[in-house]
Amino acid sequence: MKINNPLSKNAFNEFANEHSLLYSAHFEEDAHNIVRGVTLSNTRKDEYLVQGNLEGYETQLLQRKTTLQKPGNERIALKWAILHIDIGRKPNLPHLFLDGMNRYHEDVYDSIFTKFHKLVLVPAPYQNNFTKNYRFFTNPESTTKLTELISIEDTEKLSTLGHFMDYELLDEGIYVYLPGSAEDKNQLQQMFEAGRILAAKFT
Repeated sequence: MKINNPLSKNAFNEFANEHSLLYSAHFEEDAHNIVRGVTLSNTRKDEYLVQGNLEGYETQLLQRKTTLQKPGNERIALKWAILHIDIGRKPNLPHLFLDGMNRYHEDVYDSIFTKFHKLVLVPAPYQNNFTKNYRFFTNPESTTKLTELISIEDTEKLSTLGHFMDYELLDEGIYVYLPGSAEDKNQLQQMFEAGRILAAKFT
């Protein structure tokens, strides 16, 4: 599976150079550098890995392409730019996914979530501009903990960055997803700014 987007490759390379991070266009995966989260699958192809310490956060950025099997044997190609910030393993941290109103809204994530039987759509914990544009998914038993995981202040900060990114909180990290591909380093910078907002309370 090839990813042929020179704009994306340049964006990751330029971002790495600007922040003095390690960049690898192609790389061998090991347990240390696998970026997990809901998009992890056996069909994935990851490229353009950027990694290192960025403003005190152990950070990975990459581009992931995968295919999704839909009912009727339809296969669709999917692509994300993904940022991962390591917050240290926290086994009791609930799984939280925030699905924005973007190109992969609803049908793609609803299909992906069939692998995560405990991840269900729940009511937003409050009403503001952010929650109007996002669906909240978590474990049913964690519904009452949403305001501890993401405060209204956090969502207002995220709103200033736009509603085109998706977010995931998993037991070892913060994930920011840009559906499609990053075409300039500024988009990757926005991803990091969003990730930093979410990681601040856990690190």
